[in-house]
Amino acid sequence: AELWIAGDGPERANLERLSGELGLTGRVRFLGFCNDVTPHLAQCDVFVMSSNYEGISIAVLEAMRAGMPVIGTDVGGMRETVEPGRTGDLVPAGDVAALAACMRRLAESESDRHRLGAAGRAKMLNEFSIENMVGRYEELYDLHEWPLPE
Repeated sequence: AELWIAGDGPERANLERLSGELGLTGRVRFLGFCNDVTPHLAQCDVFVMSSNYEGISIAVLEAMRAGMPVIGTDVGGMRETVEPGRTGDLVPAGDVAALAACMRRLAESESDRHRLGAAGRAKMLNEFSIENMVGRYEELYDLHEWPLPE
């Protein structure tokens, strides 16, 4: 297995040092800031979002669009996108053992990866596509009398 970390920030140097100390330099790849993660996602099997705080994550939606199963922490808006057992799995924030177990399970089961990834892609396209979001806004506006009363 190989871990790819997309993005940049103040902890990057610490993470690079830690991967070296753990003897994982050849197994952890730091991608840095990416304008477009699509080519990277196409090469991956599982997407992991281990945030302590998260709204509805664009990164998770991009992974779902790419047909990847998502493992995330059960925080904020993650439950709105990731359905445990259907599109991926959720673990408690900070539960490293649960996160590792989910990652291991999906690494060992190609059929589960494909099933969860396909369901995630369908959910993303059905519920979070541009067309769907515009439709929701139109429905919201249709609920009000126009012009609005003063």
